[in-house]
Amino acid sequence: MFLAYTPPPTIFSQGTAAFRNLKAATVDVDVATSLGRAKYHLEFVKQSRLVLRVKELANSTERIFAINGSTLTGYDPFVNERLNRRVSTSGTLLERLNGVLGTQDDPIQMLLSPAAANVFFKNMGKVQGWKIQNGKDGVIATRRGLYDKKQSTTELAFNAQHLLTRFAANVGGLKTNWKFTYGPAGAATFSTPRSARLVESLLATPQTKWATAGARKLGTQLLHAYQNLNSATINVRSNEGNSELSFGGGKFREVARNIQWSYDGRVLSIYDPVHRRFYRGRAGRGRITDYLGETHHRADPFLRTLLARQTPYGDLLTADSKVKSAGTIVSDGASCDILQVVGTAKVSLLVRQSDHLLQSVTSDALDQRGRTISSTTRTFQIHRGAWTFKPIAPAGLSALPLPKVKPIKIG
Repeated sequence: MFLAYTPPPTIFSQGTAAFRNLKAATVDVDVATSLGRAKYHLEFVKQSRLVLRVKELANSTERIFAINGSTLTGYDPFVNERLNRRVSTSGTLLERLNGVLGTQDDPIQMLLSPAAANVFFKNMGKVQGWKIQNGKDGVIATRRGLYDKKQSTTELAFNAQHLLTRFAANVGGLKTNWKFTYGPAGAATFSTPRSARLVESLLATPQTKWATAGARKLGTQLLHAYQNLNSATINVRSNEGNSELSFGGGKFREVARNIQWSYDGRVLSIYDPVHRRFYRGRAGRGRITDYLGETHHRADPFLRTLLARQTPYGDLLTADSKVKSAGTIVSDGASCDILQVVGTAKVSLLVRQSDHLLQSVTSDALDQRGRTISSTTRTFQIHRGAWTFKPIAPAGLSALPLPKVKPIKIG
């Protein structure tokens, strides 16, 4: 028995065309998923300039990013800090934004890239069983079915111009909701206040439960110390093995037991010593972790935060974390303050008094009763200052092209 094929609803191709023809606009996007919620305010003139305001509701932070020509500007109004980056003038606005900040949320990709919108609506059209309701304000497409024996619903709403205004999906209990509000095109320009301090990366604003003012001061000193660490080589010792991390001037290098990679700002080299495979090719900074993932490896957590232009260890100081100062200790000859962070795990940080960088970090995974299940310690030797970049180039191996990054399915 063969089921009759039903062509995709016309509204999906109309939606693709509407996004493709959206050359300039102001759009507010509310993104809510099972993992959290964010609000975006996007002004753009395609292939020319944009302003993107990002509000993370979980930690009450706001960031503003602007691209104008070859310059990307970032601004954190909470701490009045700004950054400037050079970006390529070739490629789409989305490619230029992703290359600096990493992959954007799907709704932002769709607004800035006709190709991303096309992929989204094509994926929707591959699924059968849509019901179309036409109204005076637009069109609503609805589908209900089963996913993993659980009820699944998907709904897309379009305005009279065929632009997507709402996407709501509940697939196997995982909920996704997008809301788009469109306005007339704005100037799509942004200037930071003159009083804003120029920094290398925007510092995460800690929305943390500090036990004392001393703990808050120590945590703030730690984050600012890493924010100002522009170039260094770090030797890491842990129960998972030793590694050497180097970074500075937009270049990165990691040498570990099971993975070695380097990036000179344009070319990424990856060597898997276990399987004796060597890859090399041009890559944007924001795609390095994707390429490493295709080789079934991950960059060291410290370098991952730098690649994303975030401050190392800023992710520990969340709204759910409780932070306290727990005295002092001498470790390998260095006088250190002890900072304890308790959230989903218990983390003990030994912060060197000399420069407020970490001497070591111990993470204890906890069960529901707060008892330690497992413990991991990483100890650091930090050599600040310039270092000589040496690309990863194993002898006797020819370089393969970088592995193809599999696209993430939208919707």
